[in-house]
Amino acid sequence: MKYALIIGNNQYYDPKLAQLKTPAADAQALAEVLKDQRIGSFDEVIPLVNKTEFQVSRAISTFLTNKKPEDLILVYFSGHGVLDDRGRLFLALKDTQTSLLKATAISSSFIVDEMDSCRSKRQILILDCCHSGAFGRGVKGGEQKAVTETTFEGSGFGRVVLTASDSTQYALEGNQVIKQTELSLFTHFLLEGLKTGEADANNDGYISLDEWYDYTYSQVLSTTPRQVPHKWSYHQQGDLILAKNPYVKKVAELPAELASLRKKPIPERPPRQPNTAIIVALIGFAGIIIAGLLSSPLLARWFAPVHFPTQMAIATTTFSLQPITPSHTLEPSPTRTEIFTSSATPLPTEITDTKEVPMRLVSAGQFTMGSNNGDSDEKPIHTIRLSAFYIDKYEVTNALYMDCVNSGVCQPPKSLSSSTRSNYYGNLEFDKYPVIFVDWDMAKTYCETWRGGMIPTEAQWEKAARGTDERIYPWGEAIDKTYANYDTSDTTAVGSFESNVSPYGIYDMAGNVWEWVADWYSRTYYGTLFDGALDPRGPDGGPSHVLRGGSWVNNDYRVRSTDRGFFEPGDFYYVGFRCSRNAKP
Repeated sequence: MKYALIIGNNQYYDPKLAQLKTPAADAQALAEVLKDQRIGSFDEVIPLVNKTEFQVSRAISTFLTNKKPEDLILVYFSGHGVLDDRGRLFLALKDTQTSLLKATAISSSFIVDEMDSCRSKRQILILDCCHSGAFGRGVKGGEQKAVTETTFEGSGFGRVVLTASDSTQYALEGNQVIKQTELSLFTHFLLEGLKTGEADANNDGYISLDEWYDYTYSQVLSTTPRQVPHKWSYHQQGDLILAKNPYVKKVAELPAELASLRKKPIPERPPRQPNTAIIVALIGFAGIIIAGLLSSPLLARWFAPVHFPTQMAIATTTFSLQPITPSHTLEPSPTRTEIFTSSATPLPTEITDTKEVPMRLVSAGQFTMGSNNGDSDEKPIHTIRLSAFYIDKYEVTNALYMDCVNSGVCQPPKSLSSSTRSNYYGNLEFDKYPVIFVDWDMAKTYCETWRGGMIPTEAQWEKAARGTDERIYPWGEAIDKTYANYDTSDTTAVGSFESNVSPYGIYDMAGNVWEWVADWYSRTYYGTLFDGALDPRGPDGGPSHVLRGGSWVNNDYRVRSTDRGFFEPGDFYYVGFRCSRNAKP
């Protein structure tokens, strides 16, 4: 048997809790899909919308009582998540008072205790809420860490917990990101995966919990990097089959006469016998040609020693022997089809621009862009060519950006704080930390007007990050917390991780802060590129610009060098940048 308790709350008496728009719709829509006999086919679905703490806590206890070990139970909550002063998570209901959380809200420990007492060994808990007590602008929560992998572990068996966002992130209401939806972002894609059947990854007609989560995770991340769903599994064994695919794609059966042929062995073709007459004729013809060549006066010229000058002019391009430097070690040799800026004098590996900012050379040549092991917008992989360019060795820091602000060219960041520091920008202690809360136009002004350069293109950024050997991260294939700043609570000073350096000597291209690039975002853009394209600059327009590199709040998957995020130009949450400029001989 399958049972679901669906809780949604968007009305709050306490003025400190912002009124929300989506939780009631979230709960009602999910309840309908789970009851649908073509999809969820749950035996019992109980929706609770805008109820009091007493009503909901009593309903949870009643719901989890008298269940059998083989029963599948699902508990879902959409609304505000609130922390007390000890960092413990509470689910806020209509009558919750933030000053009396233990008495008027539902604690995570209460849910754990009730689930531990339940006999079911197939338990699913879904939380579409944030995990903080900072409220405003209709978003659910804020930025403190509350849910960890032990929060809902308890002592039971067979429990899986899905959360709408990572421990330090907002859980966005859908109309903030997807204009046409009335649901939260997370629940929108949970429902889409079930209703369309797209979550059925192996097309077997059934949607498992893992397939459901994987689909939702990828869709949320491809829509916005501001929200990263999470999953914890405790003692779960085997797949939890959650729903049926209403649109399973059946493989067409072959007609009977063709199907019978498939069962018959294919007879082997007898080996071809050589045609002796043709072979003899070819040998004789070849002998005549060789005899003629041996008597030719040109033969001596062909076999004469060949001497090449040190430099050879070919068309209008000059090639010369250059010393090998670390920045050249990954580059393929130039071919006649490649276009380079070349000189008898090699370009310096590192320069400082007019503002005394160190920049590293990314030499000209081709590289493979994208990944076959990433998200759909990273495919297909394609080989492109780039002219030589320089890019900032480090992310733009608070101190560097402040110089531009003090000159009157740049606008101050949209917030002077960071995730855990109320006094971040303008504080000497954090001068060498990356500037954040800058939108795309602010980054463009800094790079072009102040520095005389540009925001790097997406192709430039990726080559600078991973070189030409298709590595996953700037340093190679493996990752842990010693390599980069990811899945943490805040930024670190630029260059803090000695291992977080690309083949071209560029730091922090994985983690720390998301970085703006110049290109507009399109999920299908890679499919429009042809191999050998020179200096591609992305689509002609769009609603969002690409972000690269991941940030301190993301997991290791999102800090891969090929991962693509995106923001609208006016967004600025925890985003930084670096600049580039064309290399000149």
